[in-house]
Amino acid sequence: MSEALEQNRADLENLSALGHAKLYERHQANIKREVLLKSQDATADELRPLFAERKTLIEQIQHVEGYEDFMRPPTFENDILPVLTPGASKLALTVKASLDPPVSPVLVYFSVTPQGGLALIVNADEIMPVWLDDLTENALREKVQGADGGKEWGGYMKAYFNQNKDRDAWFKAVDEIGSWLWDVCMGAVIKSLHADQTRKVFENLSCLQVTLIPQGMLGLLPLHAAWTDDIQEIQLFEKVELLNTKRLYALDLLNITYAPNARAIANAHKVAPTEADSLFIVDNPDKSLPYSSIEVQAILTHFTDKRQHLDDTSALHETVMATLAKYPVAHFSTHGWSQLNQPLQSGLLLANGQHITLRDILSLPLDSSQLAILSACETSVQGTKLGDEVVSLATGLVQAGVRGVVASLWSVSDLSTMMLMTRFYDLWKKEDVPPIDALRLAQIWLRDKTNGEKLHYFTESLDLEDKRFKPLKRYFKTRTHSLDEAEHVHPFHWAAFGYHGI
Repeated sequence: MSEALEQNRADLENLSALGHAKLYERHQANIKREVLLKSQDATADELRPLFAERKTLIEQIQHVEGYEDFMRPPTFENDILPVLTPGASKLALTVKASLDPPVSPVLVYFSVTPQGGLALIVNADEIMPVWLDDLTENALREKVQGADGGKEWGGYMKAYFNQNKDRDAWFKAVDEIGSWLWDVCMGAVIKSLHADQTRKVFENLSCLQVTLIPQGMLGLLPLHAAWTDDIQEIQLFEKVELLNTKRLYALDLLNITYAPNARAIANAHKVAPTEADSLFIVDNPDKSLPYSSIEVQAILTHFTDKRQHLDDTSALHETVMATLAKYPVAHFSTHGWSQLNQPLQSGLLLANGQHITLRDILSLPLDSSQLAILSACETSVQGTKLGDEVVSLATGLVQAGVRGVVASLWSVSDLSTMMLMTRFYDLWKKEDVPPIDALRLAQIWLRDKTNGEKLHYFTESLDLEDKRFKPLKRYFKTRTHSLDEAEHVHPFHWAAFGYHGI
């Protein structure tokens, strides 16, 4: 995806103004021929001459002033090191302001091979390998796809596809995959970070911001929800307090974000931070989500003046395409879906049965977008054709220049999503918590708070007597005998969403 976006850079058109119109036309014709041949299921032998021609064209473009780095392979100095500048999120800096020197952001690359896995922990000072002997290609494939090599879906994905028939099996699969992720990769990474120079961060903050860059099918899994209930392991982290879960989750210790590669993060850094004071929002265009209106009304209270609110009559494809790039914050409260074999066709539902796909979104000038919240199902579920890079709605938006994206790994609950998003926006807009931190804190809040505590929160923040909030009031009425229970403790309710970008 990085290569595709680079080849379609808007400023390539300037080659014509620089006296290289023929070169530009040949390059564009080459790309169009590739699209045509691939649509006709061309073989590798048929595509090879096309790629050879493109290599020559790229070399010629690199000789044009201003295009010296066009399509050059990424390097540590140019693409990774700039991302690793000292500092962290505003909340983290506030809490650990006394730490000296400041801890630089951390990237964690995951690689999976037939012999085992490797995590590379990268910061501005060093690259630290963590060997993951049990994270083999076969083990990962068996957990995600099943033991037959993918001829039929099995394992975690089978439970997901069958969740409407067997909800208990899906909940069990989410639990089991989280435990397995701790055992084969996340536990070792966290313990390595804890034992390294970042230990003082855990002691003072109990949370370090890291960006995970997973490979292949690992990108289908909620790494931030990896967990252990082993008392000896939990005791390694003295500052952690376990409430209702009796487990230690990765996000209790790490403020985790995701990215497809360092270049995408660098692209996000190029977007100048602006005031996120105006909102573009798509509101339940098919009217099938009873709690969506509550979510949207709660969000709109934070954007009283500058907002574009599209609903079941106005959220049309043409309107969305013409308007989306004009707002720094975009929120989609709708249905979403992933196309595993054609990720560019993954999309979001709009009004009148229309939809917007990743391919559509990538055609927009999103280089002034600050944050996109995809409050819908499967918005960070990746395609399965590319083994080395994750391609989804979320990562596509980050690659295209959106600074931050909140997106989901599975079909989410309308109710718990509304609660999560309401708390997320309150933390961000009312309490001035940066979005990365706000999502993590909202997830912990949703997981740990009891029904009674949530009732008190929504009574204080929303007028439950307002008819627009009738579904939420009715929900709490049915919980009068279970106010001491933490109903959303299972990771299904809070772990689907992840933060992508910066």
